[in-house]
Amino acid sequence: MNKEKTIEMIFIVFLVVIGIYYMYLATQTAFLGEDEAAYITLGKQILNLNYAARDFWGNPNTTPPFIPLFYAVFFSLFGSSLSIAKIVSTLFGILTLFFVFLLGKKINIYVGIFSVFILLLMSLFTHFMLIAYVDVPIAFFSVLSLYLISEIKNKKSAVLAGLIIGISYYVKESGLFIALALLLYSFILYLVQRDKNKFKFYILATIISLALISISIVRNVLLFGYPYSILFNIFFPSPTTPTWFSKLGAGVLSPSIAGLNDYAGIFGLIPLFLAIFSIIYIFIDRKNIKIDSIFFSTFLFILFLVISILLYAAAKLIADARYFMIILPQLALVEGFYLWKLKDYKKYLLVIIVPILVFSLYSSVTTAISTSQTQRFPTDYVDALTWIKNNTPKDSLIFTTYGGTTRYFADRNNFWQDVKEFPDVMTTTNSTFIYQTLKKYNISYILIWRGVLAQDYIIPQSNIIGVFTYNFLNTVVNDTQHFNVTYQNQDNIILKLV
Repeated sequence: MNKEKTIEMIFIVFLVVIGIYYMYLATQTAFLGEDEAAYITLGKQILNLNYAARDFWGNPNTTPPFIPLFYAVFFSLFGSSLSIAKIVSTLFGILTLFFVFLLGKKINIYVGIFSVFILLLMSLFTHFMLIAYVDVPIAFFSVLSLYLISEIKNKKSAVLAGLIIGISYYVKESGLFIALALLLYSFILYLVQRDKNKFKFYILATIISLALISISIVRNVLLFGYPYSILFNIFFPSPTTPTWFSKLGAGVLSPSIAGLNDYAGIFGLIPLFLAIFSIIYIFIDRKNIKIDSIFFSTFLFILFLVISILLYAAAKLIADARYFMIILPQLALVEGFYLWKLKDYKKYLLVIIVPILVFSLYSSVTTAISTSQTQRFPTDYVDALTWIKNNTPKDSLIFTTYGGTTRYFADRNNFWQDVKEFPDVMTTTNSTFIYQTLKKYNISYILIWRGVLAQDYIIPQSNIIGVFTYNFLNTVVNDTQHFNVTYQNQDNIILKLV
């Protein structure tokens, strides 16, 4: 066995060991996010052959179904649980690392190894590996798509790449970005290389992916009269968005450019600065770099970053770090390539590179342990939801803001965002008006979490968790004619509409 094969075997064993350890930590993770709860609940419904026409936030059901479907399969084999869903996410994370290694190894084994360690250095990636969101799965499909694009040599490989890119849209809508980026990149590459065969196969892959994506868009138009695709949602208001919600959203997301600290939090400080040097190097030495996967990774990263900054500045994009997960593998590959070039240029630079690799492993493991010990929702909030599950009719409609957890812990539907009078309900002192408004929407119970109350209602786009107000709490609690307190603990109160 030659040296390179030995290194490869050792590294694969390393990935298996760290994968097993992270899967163990996933089973210990009590954290439950809103989206996570919704995807898991949808997985259970699919398992029971119940894919409702409306999603868990009360909107037309446009939730990408691939990962909930994946949960349903695993639930059927191992039972429905939060731990199983988290293990699925961890598996996608390990597969992402593996394909980053495979893609880098096509250039040089050290590119693969360096790229994996850089990805582990991005704590955002490790954190979401242990949480059942769809962001790590879309990162996997992003690198898998790139791997298959790099393998395109004939119609068969082009069709396979197109199918995978199309499926990525059903994992998370940002998969559409991969298809559009490939389309644009194909034309740029053709202008540079004049390779008609490669251009033809890339375009074939793009057409197949867009055709698959269009099935979902056409389905939404036919069922709900709106495409419900990320591009349409950005440029045209969704018909399910309440007037008060859309009007005040732009005010909260005032035009601005995210600062250095924001991007350091997304990518990590070391990867952020490495990205700058890597991209500059690739641009300067572009005539000597004949590797399409590196250029496409660089192109995808820059394009996604620029568009995100522009949309954020135009108050069209919610500032959420996990949305960048789709380009983290690409960035890791670009930086792994740069580190390999540094290593080959001057051997003594390993003195710098090795500490980075050691620190990346340490950072990833500590992030994973920290995630496994984090609990987003306090015990008394879960106790309140459990009370609702055990003491209210199954068809009860709950007026509260956390739809995912309401369905996960209480198995009840919630309603709040579509209350057209919501701003007035939060600010009025007229309890009769509140009662009549909520009754109009067939609301049975109110659940208020005191720990996240605000002085005034806060628009959800701001990513601040407080939405209900102190004024609302005081108004309904003091009206015993219309509202009956049925349960309360340290930070939560449940009222029944009389």
